[in-house]
Amino acid sequence: MGSKMKKLVILLSLAAIFVIYAFYISSKNTSKPGEHPEKEAGEVSKLITRDLDASYPKTPREVVKLYSRIISCYYKEKYNEDELKQLAEQAQKLMDDELKGHNSFDEYYSNLKEDIENYKKTKKVISTYVIQSSVDIEYKTFKDEDYAFVNCIYFTKGKEGATRVPERYVLRKSIDGKWKIVYWEIVEEEESDYE
Repeated sequence: MGSKMKKLVILLSLAAIFVIYAFYISSKNTSKPGEHPEKEAGEVSKLITRDLDASYPKTPREVVKLYSRIISCYYKEKYNEDELKQLAEQAQKLMDDELKGHNSFDEYYSNLKEDIENYKKTKKVISTYVIQSSVDIEYKTFKDEDYAFVNCIYFTKGKEGATRVPERYVLRKSIDGKWKIVYWEIVEEEESDYE
């Protein structure tokens, strides 16, 4: 092979390497929408697109954690009217029929919007929350129905400073085996119960 031919082969090889490298870099940096949803989707989007029929939380603690993520979004994240309604619908899917029976969705949604406005006026947000350790969750059976009691502390920040709000969730196992929220109340906290 002549020296001109060797130079041509080397140049073509270098050009091919450059083209392959350029293609690799451009395909790595230009992901299509929806290709990496975990990087693109914010918390609101993740919550409203979650299919609760296919992936309902398996434990009482997971139900309270998901519910806490949703209510944190109400007061902390940015969303439009339609997204707020979808968040509220997701929250109601975690609620027991007895709880939903006390409030129609329209009543629940109306009260929720009013509550969010009150939070906004005081510039109050749920900054974080801590849920009771799984091993400390109390289970009871009453009239052949299974109940779970899950404690959670919400930490809020606002114009009036920071506060901690300890709450207890009562959940009941439905006929199809899903833990649903029956009610919640403010309680005295026991710090040893939290992770």
